[in-house]
Amino acid sequence: MGLLADLIASNKPYYGAHSDFDKDNVSVTETITGKRPTINGFPINQSINLKTIRPSDRPFRLNQIISLWNKGVVTHVSMHLKHPISKDYESLETFPNADIDSVMPGGAAHDAFMEDIDWLVDFFLDLKAEGVELIFRPWHEMNGGWFWWGQGAKVPGNTPTKFKAFYNYTVEYFKDAGCDNIVWCWAPNIRLGTRCETEYNALYPGDEHVDLIGLDSYMTDPVKSLPSVAFLNQFASSRNKALCLSEFGHSIKGFKGLASEATYYTKLAQFAANFPFVFMMTWGKGFSPINSGVVQDDFINNFVPTVYLIDETEGGEPDPPNPPPAGTTEEVIVPKSKANPVRARGHLRLR
Repeated sequence: MGLLADLIASNKPYYGAHSDFDKDNVSVTETITGKRPTINGFPINQSINLKTIRPSDRPFRLNQIISLWNKGVVTHVSMHLKHPISKDYESLETFPNADIDSVMPGGAAHDAFMEDIDWLVDFFLDLKAEGVELIFRPWHEMNGGWFWWGQGAKVPGNTPTKFKAFYNYTVEYFKDAGCDNIVWCWAPNIRLGTRCETEYNALYPGDEHVDLIGLDSYMTDPVKSLPSVAFLNQFASSRNKALCLSEFGHSIKGFKGLASEATYYTKLAQFAANFPFVFMMTWGKGFSPINSGVVQDDFINNFVPTVYLIDETEGGEPDPPNPPPAGTTEEVIVPKSKANPVRARGHLRLR
């Protein structure tokens, strides 16, 4: 797939944020840096029946994703679908039967659940018809107990075996419908110490249905995520899979004026330089550096130069490649996928 090849070939990780673009396709990132993010995080949030609840939203979202694609921005889709039984995307002690079994074939909520899935299938097929590829990260943070598809006391019927069957059922359903424009991302939540190895091994659905291995990590000090990242890096490499930081943030509450925020992006850039992330994405506007001048300066000066953004000041050219070390004359070879976002990147169409 062209998109996956582009992500891997990039000499810097793509960068973006969820819900970063407004209705006019202007992003928060762009307003503070003058450069367009290369990832558009599009969360499908809190829906019970997408066909009936959001019909008016569909054409807007479809046109937005197509427009951004033609400008070099890749859309990443995640889901917080409400369970048909509990009417919530979280796991609830009062609804222990709002679990994986109930939405699988033969389950009490299967038909209602599949209405949302069919809405997404149709949506992705419409994007395919326009030549759009995307990243899809369904059922993320499955090793935690806070979502109905996760593991834990609130959903006692869920097991790693059932999750893997559920994830693979999802992938196969989309593929059978013709959605071959998807890069599939499997992304657990961070765990400290060796606990990550046990959980990740147990919940990995298999190589056939995973293109990207991601990690969701909210840590005031990115170095604390080292056990999880180091293991997943080795895990991904051994399976010839790409690695990404699928969600990151200073904390799950965003930036709140803590002293550690002033150097957060410096530490993140230094940490990320040790791993082959193909993209890095933060959550919504509450996690944006625009909320703090100190954080914003650190973001612009110490993080932005390390990630791939599109610079419109040079006629749509991307950021230049990393320069050679001082005192050398070594030529830097720019991958074709980054040489020109209009003419060379495989997923952009000539206009």
